[in-house]
Amino acid sequence: MKNIFLFASISFSFISCGQKTPAPEQGSAVSGTFTLYTDEAFFPLANVLSNGYMAVYPQVVITIDTSGRGNAYSKLADPDIRAVISGSPVSTTDSVALSQRKIYPQAFHFASDALVLITQKTKDTLADLYFKELKGHCLREAVTPSPTGIVTDAPGSENNLYMASLLSTTENCQSGWYAVGNQKEILNRVISSTGEVGIVGLSYLSEKHDPNVKKLKSLVSIIPFTPDQKQFIYPSQSEVSTGVYPLVRKLYLATSEPYAGPATGFAAFIASAEGQRIIRMFGLVPAKTPPREIYVP
Repeated sequence: MKNIFLFASISFSFISCGQKTPAPEQGSAVSGTFTLYTDEAFFPLANVLSNGYMAVYPQVVITIDTSGRGNAYSKLADPDIRAVISGSPVSTTDSVALSQRKIYPQAFHFASDALVLITQKTKDTLADLYFKELKGHCLREAVTPSPTGIVTDAPGSENNLYMASLLSTTENCQSGWYAVGNQKEILNRVISSTGEVGIVGLSYLSEKHDPNVKKLKSLVSIIPFTPDQKQFIYPSQSEVSTGVYPLVRKLYLATSEPYAGPATGFAAFIASAEGQRIIRMFGLVPAKTPPREIYVP
């Protein structure tokens, strides 16, 4: 297990976002402390991966920061934040802005997530509710029957930024959505409001350990996608992997250490077969299918 940090053998290609002279070695990939920033929607996944890494290397301490909204990569300007998980790749603008601060992040795609539409669970929910292609529609027009309202989290969240990226009209439609503070509040609002539809991340719904979240999930239904009103498609791992379910987004991890420290080691762990296996078991789609090991006595 502790031999995973043969960095030259990692099969993922890191996307270099700048050039710099290598800094002297400081710290270690298997010891030290750093802060991982991510949107609140990705917290359950970040927590599982961080705990998995710290279980193998107990001399590493990872703190997860979910405060704030907007461009996640701008958080790398904070010297304590050495890693970021985001649903968007590092843009040229991000790279230039960070390089002016002598910060040169490296990023790679490590998993695929999806957005999920939920509504209050009733005996008729699965039979009556579905959504179709968003093209040419606001979200309220794409859901049948039309919901009384759309519930989302705070403006500038990764979920809202993704929805805005799908269509220019979607961003304009967001002005009529009801915004609450976080994913858990969306579930609470939908459960207590008949006819409303909430937007949450599949990553958040994959939470397995928080009993409060598990209870809330039991009281909502996932709205299926249908291209023809005959086949109803849910955001399962297979449908997310093939892209048959339409609201799929890639997840990226970026690190900004100027040396091979614990954030770099964490990135190598996520890119390894063990890290990718954790992602698959969590319920999302790993960027690379981990090998299946079969032992024959």
